[in-house]
Amino acid sequence: MQTLQSVFGIPVSNTRRIASIIFAAALLSGFFVSTAFADPTPTTLTILSPNGGEDWRGAHNITWDSTGGIPGDEVTLVWSTDNFVSTSNLIDEFIDYSLEEYSWDTTSVPDGTNYRVRVVGQSNPSVFDTSNADFEIDNTAPTLPQVTPVPTPDNDSTPDYTFSTDEDGTISYGVSCSSPTTAATVGNNTVTFDALADGTYSDCTITVTDDADAGGNASDPLAVSTF
Repeated sequence: MQTLQSVFGIPVSNTRRIASIIFAAALLSGFFVSTAFADPTPTTLTILSPNGGEDWRGAHNITWDSTGGIPGDEVTLVWSTDNFVSTSNLIDEFIDYSLEEYSWDTTSVPDGTNYRVRVVGQSNPSVFDTSNADFEIDNTAPTLPQVTPVPTPDNDSTPDYTFSTDEDGTISYGVSCSSPTTAATVGNNTVTFDALADGTYSDCTITVTDDADAGGNASDPLAVSTF
């Protein structure tokens, strides 16, 4: 085996010193930074939305912020309904971290009030962030059964009508009927129609729209029984 002494005539006693100098120079030049001493990237990930309190329906952008990333870094997105204590469900993976947003179709998951999402470094799962608080997903419209129809015949020009709803929401009225009552709560709701002229009414409807974002989920119009 050739040595520094045999090739260059350097005494054996100096070869270890030369090797140490070469190693130190490699450290100073950054030769080893990309391997043994490199920090994981990206160094931070921060969920911006949903971060708690939202009421989402349909497609929404999950957004995050990041620092310290480099080209090629990727993230994974997951959701949980118990703050990741025992469940973690994949939304998608191998997402370019620098996009910092991902369109999520919330109709792919059940309705619920205790959702959180998490963004995780693909190659370094120790870098992640989670929604600060629960948010809601609601893609289901209220259902409205009739409870008490307007009595027929009736001499009251401002009759009462009772229906039920399984969600809170805003009431709207159709065609011939109206009422000052515009808020519905879960359970039975009695509304008093505005004054009606004598006659038969067969075209009155009631619709309840819940408070989910992007306009909410509107129920099918409830046809008020003819009176």
